[in-house]
Amino acid sequence: MKNTFQKQERLSGKKTFDVLMKHGEEFYQFPFRVKWMFVQTPLLFPAQVAFAVPKRTFKTAVARNQIKRILRESYRRNKSLLYEDLLKRNVQIRVLLIFTHKLPINLAESDAKIILTLRYLIKASNAIQSGAKK
Repeated sequence: MKNTFQKQERLSGKKTFDVLMKHGEEFYQFPFRVKWMFVQTPLLFPAQVAFAVPKRTFKTAVARNQIKRILRESYRRNKSLLYEDLLKRNVQIRVLLIFTHKLPINLAESDAKIILTLRYLIKASNAIQSGAKK
């Protein structure tokens, strides 16, 4: 699998975000609040992902964009964990990762946190799909 992050893998569109925020499952895995949901419509990729950094915490657009750039890079490098599981189970999901930490993050920290978050997401989606409670 290529380590790319193509346009079709990015979550976009106001309606899509509204549905995800209203009906999606949620969990907190420091430093992320994660909103996610299974998708019924067929997608080109097993997951669509978006990253958000609150303006309340990071006032300047430069800081927010830098953090999002680091998070996208970490996800791109580690998404194979998620993709292998989703392809094996033949499901597709949409994910929104909201960065909640008060301090900026570097690439090494981001890699470690993304891996933990993706593993937790796999566990949570397995529990929901199998009908068990979280």
